[in-house]
Amino acid sequence: KCHLITLDQGKKIPTNHYSHLIMLQVNHVSKEEGVIQLKNLFHILCVGLLYITSLICGFLFYIDLMFFLSFWLID
Repeated sequence: KCHLITLDQGKKIPTNHYSHLIMLQVNHVSKEEGVIQLKNLFHILCVGLLYITSLICGFLFYIDLMFFLSFWLID
């Protein structure tokens, strides 16, 4: 079975042909570019994780500080 996908041009292309086009697009991108993109993605993820961890740590530190100050002020 070949289901039809309508593209912007309004032409109907069988999906297996369409997926073949996608594969061509993927293969067209050089491996080096793919590696660079992966590295960028990894970098973004690392930075994001660091940012989130620092936020959480800062928040916890702030809470600890408030507790400490309140106890200290009570005494």
